[in-house]
Amino acid sequence: MSEKALNVKNLRVMYEQFCLYIDDYSIDSGYVTGLIGKNGAGKTTFINAFLELIRRDSGEINILGFNFDDHEIEIKERIAYVNDQFIYPLSLNLERLGKEIGSFYSKFDYQLFKTLCEKHKLPMTQNFKNYSKGMLAKAAILFAISYSPDFIILDEPTANLDPVSRREVLELLYEVMQDENKTILFSTHITSDLDKIADKITLIHNGKIEFTKSKDEIEEDNQIVAIEGDIPGKIRNYLRGITKTSNGYKALCTDTKKFIHDEQYKFQKASIEDIMYYWEIHNE
Repeated sequence: MSEKALNVKNLRVMYEQFCLYIDDYSIDSGYVTGLIGKNGAGKTTFINAFLELIRRDSGEINILGFNFDDHEIEIKERIAYVNDQFIYPLSLNLERLGKEIGSFYSKFDYQLFKTLCEKHKLPMTQNFKNYSKGMLAKAAILFAISYSPDFIILDEPTANLDPVSRREVLELLYEVMQDENKTILFSTHITSDLDKIADKITLIHNGKIEFTKSKDEIEEDNQIVAIEGDIPGKIRNYLRGITKTSNGYKALCTDTKKFIHDEQYKFQKASIEDIMYYWEIHNE
């Protein structure tokens, strides 16, 4: 397995109202990376660009150690892509999906697919038009993992689901993520989806990558700080999203270790959602 599941350099996608600029970005193999950012930040554009689903103006894309332009067929045999839209005809059912569409993948395991569908209580012979959104989401994920992809790309797979279906899909994804040989990129604006399953987090804002860090690093480095009175100059450069309070200021501190023992600051743990929020208002 390549050490890098994805390596992107000088990627540009130019629209009249939006531009994607990714200078140098990579995803390590064997990890779950959460791609976060508000709606419109560029998450889907980025994924579509490196998968050649939209035209890119420039950029070099390497997936699983292969240049995409030269090895597109080989790469597509080894990756799976699932978004919030069910792409298969609603007139099909799971049995036909596995036997007819699955035959296009050399490593598709129909027996595994059938076993997984039965385990997750998905009827094999019922047409997809009679499935709920949650059932369709599970069907798409189960089909994807049944041809043993090395790299799974998930773009907002839980975005349109009710709370019960969303939890069921997340539990299914958690099962998939126990295989340490799989690399997963999970794009979402629902940051709580990543609390249990992500190893690393990438934040994208206005078409640019702001940071990529392990979840442990993010939680250690980033905390919400309350400051009474004026903001001392020594901490100001480490603050994001400064907001006025009744007796001072509140913000996200991006290097908590430097100031954690200073009694003039009061720190509290920040969630992934908090971190995304403070970065967003900082950049507005």
